[in-house]
Amino acid sequence: MSVPDEKITATMAHWAAQLSYEQIPAAVAREARRYLLDALGCALGGYAQHDVKIALSVLAETAGRGPATVIGTGDQLDVVSASLANALMVRVMDYNDIYWKQDPCHPTDLIPAALACAQRARSDGRELIVGIVLGHEFEQRLCEAAFPGIRERGWHHATLTAFASPIVAGRMLHLTPEQIQHAIGISGSRHCTLGAVTAGKLTMMKNTVDPMATQSGVLAALLAEKGYTGPEHVIDGKEGLADCYGPRATPAPSMSLTARRGSPTAMARSGSSRSSSTGWGRRFAFSSAA
Repeated sequence: MSVPDEKITATMAHWAAQLSYEQIPAAVAREARRYLLDALGCALGGYAQHDVKIALSVLAETAGRGPATVIGTGDQLDVVSASLANALMVRVMDYNDIYWKQDPCHPTDLIPAALACAQRARSDGRELIVGIVLGHEFEQRLCEAAFPGIRERGWHHATLTAFASPIVAGRMLHLTPEQIQHAIGISGSRHCTLGAVTAGKLTMMKNTVDPMATQSGVLAALLAEKGYTGPEHVIDGKEGLADCYGPRATPAPSMSLTARRGSPTAMARSGSSRSSSTGWGRRFAFSSAA
């Protein structure tokens, strides 16, 4: 239960930390398993792409050994590096799921954060489902947070991913609500992505900014786990996300980010996407649970 002066990130963090598998509707849990399989399929195809080969070659120099498995290679890397590698594989061909309201997003970009951190925490499959559901819930709610959306203001929706990814990572690492709140502040305050990546000439960064935002949330959760702090007011305080949206933005983020708490249902409204060779043709196949 929030108090009048409580920042919205506290409400979000408490709900994420306390959500149990038993509170997830059966239809939503089924969708989570379906999207997990879909993301893994996308990753297996993505592993063969040139973008991924470049990234893996860099990580071969920079990454450390750790508990998280890299799809396609079986290498065990630190969770920050593995989350980037796997998220890029999921995203690189633009075949993973999509949700499009005021802003678009690809919520399965967040699944590699859940996978890597669940491996580190030695969590079971039910806990992994909780993390996947939370990723979809908050990513999709962020897309509904204000109108006009963030893309209409020249920013890319990976900006929003950086607010959702620390929630997923924090929950998978079993952080306290206070630590998750700080993780949101750490990641959200430093990962604002310019819309240039999808405006005009398209480069490899088009499908890399979201994986980097996923990685940002994992790093933020690790920092928060050790006591690092971030601005609690990163969404609804001075010069936070809502403030930077500007006075034309309606409704206020608090109306959609924390409304209808209880059983998460956003995942049932997401859909799979298949990109055409031109990059923007979409074929939507919305789930039967919608």
